[in-house]
Amino acid sequence: MNRPFWIGAALVLGLLTAGVVQLTGRRSGPRTALPVALSSLNPSWPGRPNLERDAILAAGPKAVEPLLMALNAHSWRDWALWTRLRSWVPSSLHSYLPTPGNQSSERDAAIWMLGTLGPAASNAIPTLRRIAADRSAVDKRAAAIMALARIDLDRSPALSNAITLLSSAHQTERFYAAQRFGDLTNHPGLHPAMLLPALSDGDGEVRANMTISIAEFGPRAHAAIPQIQQLLSDPYRHVSAGAAYALLRIDPSLAETATQALVAALRRNADLSGLIAPAFFSAAGPRAQSAKPYLETLLRGGPGPMRRSQAALALWEITGIAEPQVLEQLVRLQDVSPEMLAALADIGPAASNAIPQLREISSPPQLREAAEAAIRRIQEGKSVSPPVASPQ
Repeated sequence: MNRPFWIGAALVLGLLTAGVVQLTGRRSGPRTALPVALSSLNPSWPGRPNLERDAILAAGPKAVEPLLMALNAHSWRDWALWTRLRSWVPSSLHSYLPTPGNQSSERDAAIWMLGTLGPAASNAIPTLRRIAADRSAVDKRAAAIMALARIDLDRSPALSNAITLLSSAHQTERFYAAQRFGDLTNHPGLHPAMLLPALSDGDGEVRANMTISIAEFGPRAHAAIPQIQQLLSDPYRHVSAGAAYALLRIDPSLAETATQALVAALRRNADLSGLIAPAFFSAAGPRAQSAKPYLETLLRGGPGPMRRSQAALALWEITGIAEPQVLEQLVRLQDVSPEMLAALADIGPAASNAIPQLREISSPPQLREAAEAAIRRIQEGKSVSPPVASPQ
């Protein structure tokens, strides 16, 4: 028989089988639904706002069952068959075929969320141990080990296994561990000194991730300052931006040095500096006064990795003054975030032009509540005084 026949037959057989699997999956699906779709949950770096995460956290232990169901699911959409068919059928038919990989991303999110739930997800320990023992999927193995360290707090091997990842021969394992140790700041057996060797890792991504994670330890990581100061001039991509953020969080009295390093990274458009900068300025506040000229240039439309709305929010956080150009950007609400809504609430009546956009915010619940609170503050005519720099 000719090749088109076999292609058509394989496609029909695959779709029929997929239909059966899908119907079966519906009958055996989780009885408890997550408050947000798992596909919308993206792991965030430690300490940063994540509304989807918070919604699942609010569900507590009830979220464990659907997360485990997603983690153990074997979807027909991820069959290797679909990848093969794409190379056989005309491109006009590609839109009718599932795209493998989505289910894998949901599993990654499920592992991270189970770890975020901490001891409340103790029922997931057997499944996570099975994944951690599978060396064929290095990324998921590392994710499972880090999740176990957050869940199984009373078992010392769980933490030691996580520490061991930092010296792994696999860059992926070191990368993932460095990225997630900032979530373990409250672990009773973890001291930030254990993480210092990763700041000298030969891979730039590992160094960068560890700067951001170790920042979450704040003053407890004071011993890391000499290494972090050296990383302020690290030539690799966004290491210097992460180091600036860490230096600020660990010792706010060094804010000026950190601000200069961050602005330098922004000026050279260092990779991910635009992502790190909003968190930096939110933490620095008035201590980042020396960044004003650069941020004002961005506000006027100058080139840089930060959006104008982000520059406006940073200037408000630094000065507490809603100058016309700053206010114009903030009331547009182009970047809806908890920080942006808090700024509008603090500005008060001068931000009244933002009320129509604030009323349109309907989800997620936490953002809607923050928008409603901002509207009340604006309409009540109450604003806060400009922030005052803390003594150096």
